[in-house]
Amino acid sequence: MDFGTICSNLENGGKYMNSEDVYKDVEYIWENCNKYNSKGDYILDLMKRVKKNFMKLWMAAGLYTEQSSGSAVYQKFQRSKKMPDGCRENIMICFSKSYDI
Repeated sequence: MDFGTICSNLENGGKYMNSEDVYKDVEYIWENCNKYNSKGDYILDLMKRVKKNFMKLWMAAGLYTEQSSGSAVYQKFQRSKKMPDGCRENIMICFSKSYDI
């Protein structure tokens, strides 16, 4: 999985029904980057910067929020049977601006 594939899937429609589906693939990218690269590798530093920027944009777009519930932190995603109007565009903006580091 890579950002290009996610963007292509968003443009073609059909694979992602909501922002949670997209976010799962994004998390898979972060996990693989950590798994297949060694501590101290430049790519890990770059991934951390891209991830930080991506998450800032993702949350600002209202696609993902963290809320406190007592002492536990849980994640709330937009859930629907189809991608809501404007959601796909907001996600694409997150991808395009994440590399502005």
